[in-house]
Amino acid sequence: MQSKEVSEYLRIRDEWVKEYREVYVTEFEDDAYVWRPLSRKEFREKIAPLEFETDKYDEICKLCLLDPVVEDIDLLPAGVPNVVGQEILKKAGFGKDNTLMKDLERQFDIEMRNFENQVSCIIKFCFPEFTLEEIDNWGLEKTMWYYSRAKWTLEVLRGVKLEEDTEQQHHHPF
Repeated sequence: MQSKEVSEYLRIRDEWVKEYREVYVTEFEDDAYVWRPLSRKEFREKIAPLEFETDKYDEICKLCLLDPVVEDIDLLPAGVPNVVGQEILKKAGFGKDNTLMKDLERQFDIEMRNFENQVSCIIKFCFPEFTLEEIDNWGLEKTMWYYSRAKWTLEVLRGVKLEEDTEQQHHHPF
């Protein structure tokens, strides 16, 4: 690839990451297939009702393949929808071995023990106009300003006492 092609690819990849958060590549017979995760809603509404596995893999590729763009699934080389479709299902937690969902739940439950992660959720609860992503991008002073107001709202107006774990409170990841 020439530098212009590389920079264009990086720009497109950044757009995909911004839109889908996660972008993956599956290599199959010397070709690369770029895809995004399948959402739970897409799985329930579009994949689960399909009877045959091949139809499921075809539909998954139509929904999730970013590069190459697929309009006619029959134009993909044989085996690609099965291989890529299985990878997408596995990463979405709907594969035959669905331990991924439980593993991620455990991982994220552990992360929520950290005050830094709790702050964003507390602010989000009291100020629903902000997304978690927006809150996570704030600096410390703005975060703590909103947190103090959220904490006051919960404790004084709603009667919810927030427990403070002083060990976690003073631990900062930096």
